[in-house]
Amino acid sequence: MEKLGLVILEDTEIKREPIAYDNINLSFPLTLAPGQQTVFDTIKAELDVAGGSNKVFLLRGVTASGKTEVYLQLLAEAVKWAKRGLCWCRKLP
Repeated sequence: MEKLGLVILEDTEIKREPIAYDNINLSFPLTLAPGQQTVFDTIKAELDVAGGSNKVFLLRGVTASGKTEVYLQLLAEAVKWAKRGLCWCRKLP
């Protein structure tokens, strides 16, 4: 088509942002239930005393018991100490 003069080909540089931030909705932490709040406060106190040390905590409970929300809120606390919140875990015997 180019040889026939039907189209003209041009090189154009297009800069793209790999992540579009336009449609991101902010979310806010949920209010924890009393049992969740107890777990949160206990672990946060350990993080506060230890200065965000590399302690490991295991949240254990039935499906839909709210572990993930507790984890997310504790992760936010760990990030304040410039610590990681994810680790590799192995199955205990």
